[in-house]
Amino acid sequence: MILLLFQVACEGEDPSSDPFADAIVEFAPADESNFNHDRLPAVVLGAPGGLYDVASLGCEGSIVLEFDAPGIVDGPGVDLIVFENPFTEQFPEPGEVSVSDDGINWWVFPCDPVALVGCAGVTPTLALPGSGIDPTDPAQAGGDGFDLSALADAPARVEFVRIRDRSREHWEPLGGLSYCDPGNQGAGGFDLDAIASVH
Repeated sequence: MILLLFQVACEGEDPSSDPFADAIVEFAPADESNFNHDRLPAVVLGAPGGLYDVASLGCEGSIVLEFDAPGIVDGPGVDLIVFENPFTEQFPEPGEVSVSDDGINWWVFPCDPVALVGCAGVTPTLALPGSGIDPTDPAQAGGDGFDLSALADAPARVEFVRIRDRSREHWEPLGGLSYCDPGNQGAGGFDLDAIASVH
């Protein structure tokens, strides 16, 4: 697994002017995962872009994104939405979501990749370009929402979100042994589209 450490944001934009992730801090994809890596960082920053406007983490890959101030704040209900491209609810690519206020100490949302409870990469994205759907509206946007208040002792404001792919744990018990085999990792694993702060 190749570990890339960098901090980059979309040029020409005011990073505090929108509710989406502003920079990639760390990217550790699976060795053979490369889908849209040439389009980083822009492909995972900003609003959801569509089913193929994603970057693949590959099986057990991970990524850390940063939000500029005020970051993600704990408000009523869902506080952040993670957008992936499961296409339909029959093809999930579960990912574990963690948050941090300093990039060092992390709070992990419990994710059961077999039952698909508490994971990102489960619910299709509905707030696609041209849909007219607000990607910060948990009731309409699709994607998977997370509430900071569900985490014991978590800070009321966070600036970092980490996604760690757990697709292998879902598919292999179902007989999908080839899902993460070498040579198939370019298609396998969590595909990140965007992360939105709700409040």
